[in-house]
Amino acid sequence: PYTTLFRSTLEILIRDTATDAATGASVAQELIDLDVAGLVGAASSTVSKAIGVIAATAQVPQISYSSTNADLSDKSTYPYFLRVVPPDSVQGVALANILFNDLGITFVSTLATSDDYGAGGISVFTTAFTGLGGTIDVAQTFSQGSSDVSSQLTVIAAGTARTIVFNAIVGDTKTVMGQAAAATITPANGWQWVGTDGSTQEQAFENDAVAEAAMQGMIGTSLNKGAGDQWLNFKDMWQCGNPATYAGSGDRNPNTFASFAFDAIYAFARAADNMITAGDDPTVGADLLAELQGISFSGVTGTVGFDANGDREAVY
Repeated sequence: PYTTLFRSTLEILIRDTATDAATGASVAQELIDLDVAGLVGAASSTVSKAIGVIAATAQVPQISYSSTNADLSDKSTYPYFLRVVPPDSVQGVALANILFNDLGITFVSTLATSDDYGAGGISVFTTAFTGLGGTIDVAQTFSQGSSDVSSQLTVIAAGTARTIVFNAIVGDTKTVMGQAAAATITPANGWQWVGTDGSTQEQAFENDAVAEAAMQGMIGTSLNKGAGDQWLNFKDMWQCGNPATYAGSGDRNPNTFASFAFDAIYAFARAADNMITAGDDPTVGADLLAELQGISFSGVTGTVGFDANGDREAVY
């Protein structure tokens, strides 16, 4: 019966969380009050946590395209949360093994934002790295959005390790690398920067002078943005996009998380279509969640599916 009640298009309502937990919770509640069937986002793990509690209470499924904090895998706290990106519990272990086992780097300093993404990811890395036998020389954190990280860089520069493992989102990466270049904490002076998926995004390298000075030879983990014919089709679509309407579009190099956002929305569309075809109501949150948990499809970013924790298989 629902085939006659639902259109074949999705209506998408967009709200800005301002990368702030309180704002995110407020706009999520606003959308839930408008009877949305699902929530796509947030980008920030801290914001996704705030939304995840509200979504669980309202029984509205939530799919994030870039929140990687390991805590979000806890289904007792976030039962309605899923993500099309792998958790930091995978990335931190992978990065530790790459450094210690593959590259023979056993002595590092760490620098990260103090939010759930930055500190959470570095915590996983530190546990894995020291478990392998590695040593952390200096560990420094700073608040997300800080304009001055000179004191943290000074402490790191006074240490002994010359490899810095760095975990932050793009905006903070630009700040850190600009100030690292000014402080000559650069490859030319014997420093090696190692990044995570947040700090290795293309946008972090936009300032050529900073990239040349501080980021030459930078290595790290980066999410595999796409694969197969769907990825090629997505790049065609992205190239045809109007940058005034779709920020960053107009070329064949989408933002790292654009393709993941596409697959998050498509997961909802695919699940709703399956339910409508079967005569079920996709606006019943518990039923939609069950459909999402069993879904598997070939998306822009490769095969998309969710494990028992609502996590995506890691591909870096």
